[in-house]
Amino acid sequence: MTGMAACLRSGWSRLGRCQVPAVTAVVVLAVTLTLGGDSSVLSMSVQVAVTTLIAVSFGMAYGLGGVLSAAQAAFAACGAYLSAIVTAQAGWPLPMGLAVAVLLPAAVGYVLVRLVGGLSHMVIGLATLTLGQIFTTAISHGGHLTGGYVGLSGIPPLPGWLSTPLGSHVLAWLSVLVVVWLYANLSTSTQGSAFRAIAFDETLARTLGVPVARNLGALLALSGGMAGYAGWLFAHTNSFVSPESLPVQYSITVFLMVIVGGRRSIAGPLIGAVGLSLLSYYLPGGQIQGIVYGLALVAAMLLFPYGVTSVVHRIGPVRRGVSASEASDHADASGQPHDRSVEVIR
Repeated sequence: MTGMAACLRSGWSRLGRCQVPAVTAVVVLAVTLTLGGDSSVLSMSVQVAVTTLIAVSFGMAYGLGGVLSAAQAAFAACGAYLSAIVTAQAGWPLPMGLAVAVLLPAAVGYVLVRLVGGLSHMVIGLATLTLGQIFTTAISHGGHLTGGYVGLSGIPPLPGWLSTPLGSHVLAWLSVLVVVWLYANLSTSTQGSAFRAIAFDETLARTLGVPVARNLGALLALSGGMAGYAGWLFAHTNSFVSPESLPVQYSITVFLMVIVGGRRSIAGPLIGAVGLSLLSYYLPGGQIQGIVYGLALVAAMLLFPYGVTSVVHRIGPVRRGVSASEASDHADASGQPHDRSVEVIR
């Protein structure tokens, strides 16, 4: 895939120009939690990082290609279960478990979109939702292989220092940083422009020669592989996985996180996932937690209808002496700048 190769060759310079806020947020949060030094805080940090990885994978599919994937939690659960089965039951090494956890969800995502890619994005979303339900049913009735409703325990931990709370914390947030780097470079590559052209007007993209089904398949494959990696990390940092660990409903939670943060910004899924995850961790339990969490979501959507990060894009031009009306003329409905140079690849 030439677009992906170009995105990898572009290096850190493009990331430095375009995504300083996202990278800064990752580094500041990771360092702050590290300075806390408490093992419970570090363990919580790993779970927040796993959620962030899933949110960024969803934001990539939805923000770039307009694919509303309801299977991100299923992809993550697939990665977790696959690695747990091959490492705990078959005795494979962790790198082999990682390869399976990433490649199989990616392959499933690609095949699914190629099968229904000629239909509307709504149909693709329903297909991913159905896929998630099928996978949940399969692992719940998987018997000894998946542990059924009880789940699988005794999953091998990460090797050496990485199995400690600090080591897992460092690995988790380095993973987030790498995923943000990949997303940033893909977003500003020729391939990213093709994805945005499909999201903007699929018919026009076809007219211009963009292979829609192939591009959307590649996008969901990349997104599914990232979610599968998050599942692998979850399984080997908790040494346990069950159908309730990453249920289908979790995809809805991730969707809300991306919407609150801003789907068209790479920093959006990161900020939404971290903010709402920390909010849920520190809220009191029971019904009060649900009420406060719901109110926080409603408030965020009312105050920032296009995501929290849209505020930065609207304030920036004003600080440079551009009027608010002129700034709005240069932004689309998501609060992000118009992409006036959509490059088409064949």
